[in-house]
Amino acid sequence: LAHAVIGAWLAGAFLVISIAAFYLLKKRHLEFSRFSLKVGLSLAAIALVLQLFSGDSSAKGVAVNQPAKLAAFEGIFKTQKGAPLSIFGVVDQPNETVKYGLEFPKMLSWLAHGDTEAEIIGLDKYPKKDWPNVKVVFQTYHLMIAMWVCMFIVTVIALFYWWRKSLFSTPWLFRI
Repeated sequence: LAHAVIGAWLAGAFLVISIAAFYLLKKRHLEFSRFSLKVGLSLAAIALVLQLFSGDSSAKGVAVNQPAKLAAFEGIFKTQKGAPLSIFGVVDQPNETVKYGLEFPKMLSWLAHGDTEAEIIGLDKYPKKDWPNVKVVFQTYHLMIAMWVCMFIVTVIALFYWWRKSLFSTPWLFRI
């Protein structure tokens, strides 16, 4: 629940940021837009940090309580110790593999259980008829992570320009 609520805060913060940026580009409602942008960025910065901790906590809960879901999120078809964390890739469900991916060895085991040699239960422990559409689950989960990273990067850049007192002279950033 916390993860979803914080996600709603992020959506609201970026809605405010987007509208403020639009008005700043159009040079309309400037005082209100500057104030709105600052409020939106402040909320986004706080919510992004909270979302990181909430997401980590949620993922650890999923690892313990819903291991099949974790396996689908990360494309783990075979139960293994020292499971890698996939940053991206293309799921080949018939061959039970993730192709063209970038993996960090043992990172999933460490993130889920705090131990690089911890066992991650794979989809092989469940009947295939109970498997989700791993292609869709894998890609949408990784899209969620990628969107958080993009929001984080844009927010950090904007906060940097705000700190340097040049935020309102960066139309290229408003377009982003």
